Amino acid sequence: MTRKLAPIILIVLTGMLALAFSTLLVEAEGTIVVDGSLSDWEDLGISPLGTDPDDQWAGYADLLKFWAYMDNENLFLAIQVDWDYPVEYGLVIFSIMITPENSSSWYEAIWGNYSYAILLGHGEAHGEVQNITSAAGWDGVLEFSVPLSLTGNPKVVTLEVDSYSSDWMYNIDMMPAPWEEPYKIPEFLSAIILPLFMILTLLAVVFAKKKLLNKTQT
Repeated sequence: MTRKLAPIILIVLTGMLALAFSTLLVEAEGTIVVDGSLSDWEDLGISPLGTDPDDQWAGYADLLKFWAYMDNENLFLAIQVDWDYPVEYGLVIFSIMITPENSSSWYEAIWGNYSYAILLGHGEAHGEVQNITSAAGWDGVLEFSVPLSLTGNPKVVTLEVDSYSSDWMYNIDMMPAPWEEPYKIPEFLSAIILPLFMILTLLAVVFAKKKLLNKTQT
């Protein structure tokens, strides 16, 4: 009896897995609004890429968590810090290093005291400066939106987060730690993943039917 039910169980489980992934894809393709709130990240089920203990408090700001998500048009970034907000003007600067894969250029998303955010180019893009969207929340959340067109439309990027004193002489904190590998994220490949799971489900059905047919013939 168990052997007879095995193909059916396989079909059901595969179908449930495909449904779960399709639901996840729909949710993850929702819109992130850069407003200084993590509510949309939480609604979409996007977890932090990294967390950092309260170990570098230096009177300015201690990095706690870092999120990143890349769709077809934008790289969305969010960090949460432990600080007294609003911080005194000119006191602290946050920098997120963005390195596109297989590129001779890299970029910094720089935020300076809730007054501006820019994208600064390095390497072949040295000297390029672009304004980017940002927002700060009262609970220590900073959000950024970087159009991928400004970084050469990469499919994969590595990311590093740093905080500095306003004179750039004092590195307050960093994520990940210097001895750890940078964070890496790909573009969300919904157009590829969902068809793959549909094909997997179809193959499971064909396999189960063929197995049942062979059993009935014997």
